[in-house]
Amino acid sequence: MDAFQALTGAGTTTRAAAVMTGICRSSADRDRRRPSPSPSPRSVPANALTPAERDRVLQLLDSP
Repeated sequence: MDAFQALTGAGTTTRAAAVMTGICRSSADRDRRRPSPSPSPRSVPANALTPAERDRVLQLLDSP
């Protein structure tokens, strides 16, 4: 898709760019309109262990 965008950005028609890259013009148009995914920050679950609880669990698991 980068090659298609580079060609059209350089002034090549979309039809010619599609033939050269083998990408359908409709696919390129959909890709151009699709918003780029932005990673959403992960929220802390309500049942997450506190740091003290986590340390205690690790101590128990590491004990002989």
